[in-house]
Amino acid sequence: MMSIPDFNDLLIDKRKPIKEQLYYALLERIVNGRLETGSKLPSSRKISEYLCISRSTVIRVIDLLKKEGFLTSKPCSGVFITDKLPTYAFDIPYKFRAEKFKKNTNYLPSLSNYGESQNVLAINNSPWPETLPFSPGLPDLKAFPNRAWNELYRKNIGKISIDHFSCSSGYLPLREQISKYLCSYRDLNCTPNQVIITSGALESLNLCSRVLLDPGDTVLMENPGYKRARHLFDAMNANIELVALKKKYIDIEDLSKKNMNVKLLYISPNHQYPLGGVIPIKERYTLLNWITKSNCWVIENDYQSEFLFNRKSRDTLQGLKENTPIIYAGGFSRTLMPALRLSYIVVPKEVASTFVNAKAHISGPSPSIYQAVLSGFIKEGHYIKHLREMRNSYFEKCNHFCNIISRELITSVNIISSNSPMDIVIQLKHHDDVEISEKLSKYGFGSTPISPYYYSGNKKSGLIINCANSTKSERERFISCIKNIFKN
Repeated sequence: MMSIPDFNDLLIDKRKPIKEQLYYALLERIVNGRLETGSKLPSSRKISEYLCISRSTVIRVIDLLKKEGFLTSKPCSGVFITDKLPTYAFDIPYKFRAEKFKKNTNYLPSLSNYGESQNVLAINNSPWPETLPFSPGLPDLKAFPNRAWNELYRKNIGKISIDHFSCSSGYLPLREQISKYLCSYRDLNCTPNQVIITSGALESLNLCSRVLLDPGDTVLMENPGYKRARHLFDAMNANIELVALKKKYIDIEDLSKKNMNVKLLYISPNHQYPLGGVIPIKERYTLLNWITKSNCWVIENDYQSEFLFNRKSRDTLQGLKENTPIIYAGGFSRTLMPALRLSYIVVPKEVASTFVNAKAHISGPSPSIYQAVLSGFIKEGHYIKHLREMRNSYFEKCNHFCNIISRELITSVNIISSNSPMDIVIQLKHHDDVEISEKLSKYGFGSTPISPYYYSGNKKSGLIINCANSTKSERERFISCIKNIFKN
């Protein structure tokens, strides 16, 4: 059993939230190995007396770490550090300074809480996936219409002025084309003035977080849910509350029971990430009623809707009801190519100027040349044509791949979702998904394990696989490789 002196450098600042300080302090010691796996924690009474804090606060922190899988209770014995830490242990942005960092850089001033959390994350691999067959989120780049794109690039390179900055809201002709496309094909209620161009989905989220959230505001997220969104909200010192899923989409009934002062709901109604559920139309209206009553902001991430088998998911929350506090987020990484770094948000017209001013101060205008090229690409019909061709190609690939999975891997996996060829989700029956994903990468195949996207509760073991960027032979070889991995 560890002794109280093991906490002699744990300093509690009574001017700051005590529960949060104790939580991250214990987490630091567990993840860094200072509190060894299998060792017994001092009693809650001893910890509270030593730190001069409320015992109830200590108990709440211990209960939270139990739920997250870092601590476990043994009847009549006490509380222990779990023998095997959760696989997502380094995926949560812990707000503490890593011991290794302090030893090697003690001549530098301390970082912010967010900076320190990134130092811990930095010991892992890069969060961006390699460009491998089956890596989620990557379109079929070989099918990109380079000729049409390059002609538009040459046409626009001489027209875009290089002697001054463009508008922070984005290139007006592109905003007009996006607005027209969204109104026609996604049934949104928007004008060009409500569209703001950003340099990728993360800038969209960062902009929304800065404008909407103050420290301590409550953000509701799906569990499991999108990790990068959680990292950003956590960096804003938001109070993150989790909502369980039902039938692979957010449990509206569970959401309705949460009687709290909610500031923001982050949700993907057309293709929940990572499990791929789609909210039925009836429940969307129930959700909209809850949003109105709760008077909270909503970020509707519609990252996947162009390539879904279920075309009934055409309806967006933003388009179903006018005058709602919904920010619609979309982009072109999955439909064209990630290297474009072009995304957009559609905000209520009453706050459009606020968001534009915030973007001007946070990051400034996005590069104009690709915006101009994309504007012409959409206007001349290349974008719609490309989407149509890719839908046919991707769905053919998806059917082929899912048929092989059902035939060859029936005893080892279940297909959880095949609604999108870019995010096929399979559940592993008897295997660790992180381990399987690592082994597949050694064969040259990409995949994403789903267990790290769970923040609490029972975690499913499974993989997200994208067959859009694969060939027939690669799909067949993938199945052969994963069968060999299962056998060994």
